[in-house]
Amino acid sequence: MEDGAETRKVAGAKERLRHSELLHRTLTANVPDASMFLIDRDLRILIAEGEGVRRLPWMDEDLFRGRAIADLDRELPAEILSEAIDSCQAALAGERREFEFTSAGLTYEVTAVPVPGQGDDVQSVLAVVRDVTARRAAETDRARLAGIVSGSDDAIHASDLDGQITDWNDSATRLYGYEPETAIGRPAAMLVPPERHDDHLMLLRRVHNGERVGHFETERVRRDGSRLPVWVSLSAVRGAGGATIGAATIARELRDRPA
Repeated sequence: MEDGAETRKVAGAKERLRHSELLHRTLTANVPDASMFLIDRDLRILIAEGEGVRRLPWMDEDLFRGRAIADLDRELPAEILSEAIDSCQAALAGERREFEFTSAGLTYEVTAVPVPGQGDDVQSVLAVVRDVTARRAAETDRARLAGIVSGSDDAIHASDLDGQITDWNDSATRLYGYEPETAIGRPAAMLVPPERHDDHLMLLRRVHNGERVGHFETERVRRDGSRLPVWVSLSAVRGAGGATIGAATIARELRDRPA
């Protein structure tokens, strides 16, 4: 009887492991730009799946599976290996760890989390390695663009597809008299003289259709109700997928018109 119970126990453990591996591979297949590693308490890699790290030129198909992390000292850059070992040891102690590394022009975000076994003991480590190269490049571009907009001498504001102001730079404050917290969330049409509203809506429709409206002479209304002649240009604001999500307006007082 005891042998039968032990056999069933071992069979159950193997079945749970099979299901765990199947779940792990299913998750990996459905998480783009990522690789996942299951690492035991001896820092040996039990499972290595996913396309993320295979983009690295020094990455071999069978580099990781079944090997101890410490044995990869000749295959992995030293700083990456050191961070990996430290993060896995921290995860085995119950701490979640994150770090990034860049190699061959690619940037990866690594998250190591403890995997509990029976009771409160940590049984292994799940390390998720995600390619964030495109995300980091986009963040850099956004920061650069934000700096350009913020420091521009031209009054720049953006509005969404409903015509509500979403962004407002310092020069817009100087030109129109509205502080950002006052302008953002209000309709951009408040800057347009009433008799020009129809023209303004027509121009926005053109921009929302992807057209850029070059410099033209018009009037705008300040917060105090006074009017000022300006040069204005409009262009589409596009989201990550390339779809138009709003309009950017650049304005300059007519007296500042370049020669």
